[in-house]
Amino acid sequence: MSSPPDHYDNVVISLGHLVIAFNELEVALGGTLMHLLKQDEDAGAAFVAHLGASQKIRLLQELEGKIDHEATRQEFHDIVCRVDEINSQRNRLIHSEYWSVDATEQLRVLPHRRLRDSTKPVPFPVTIEELSKKYVQAADPVEIMELANDVAELAIGLIQLSENLY
Repeated sequence: MSSPPDHYDNVVISLGHLVIAFNELEVALGGTLMHLLKQDEDAGAAFVAHLGASQKIRLLQELEGKIDHEATRQEFHDIVCRVDEINSQRNRLIHSEYWSVDATEQLRVLPHRRLRDSTKPVPFPVTIEELSKKYVQAADPVEIMELANDVAELAIGLIQLSENLY
């Protein structure tokens, strides 16, 4: 019989959910671009396949003026702004360095930091005060899973909105 997942396993599981949900969101971004540019499936897929998420987001921001209906344009704007925020959060989590640290005898934490902060020193053994520095944060699987759920909801909302653009 296997033991329940520990903190590390929960972080890894939640990061996996985030990756999969964000992939669905990227597909929705591509589909929305194809709708706005009025591209057929083959041409549109060839075009969006060469764009990263940030590029898709920037293009959607620049193309929102093509939406004639003001309320729809505002809803679209709000969704794309939220996608941009989530993209930054996702990048911070996915492109971070993670390591497991014993904070106390009973508490094991999984801090993470952006890779560009990896040259900043973190003395070992790590104290709670050192963990709370602005460039090192404890990974919270509940927060990561909430972000993954937000991403999944945004993907569905963006798909529904884009299908009604024309």
